[in-house]
Amino acid sequence: MLNNIKSYTIPPNIEKKLFKFPKNIRDKFFSSLEKLLEDPSYPALRNKKVEGCDDWEFSITIKYRATYITEGSTLLITNIGKHEDIF
Repeated sequence: MLNNIKSYTIPPNIEKKLFKFPKNIRDKFFSSLEKLLEDPSYPALRNKKVEGCDDWEFSITIKYRATYITEGSTLLITNIGKHEDIF
């Protein structure tokens, strides 16, 4: 699924939300995102399709998740936050 992904996009509203989180969560988000692009099946990411929509999700930490869709060769982050807040 992510084999042809060449880049990612974080929309301004998601970037604003991301930078309200503690630095360790931001750092973990970017390292998880890089890992997702390298190996989407990496077990710690728990990368999976969100039921009932086009989004996928991956874990940042046990509490934090990010959702995304793919558009051509770009991965677009659609939401980020605590698991209970983004679903």
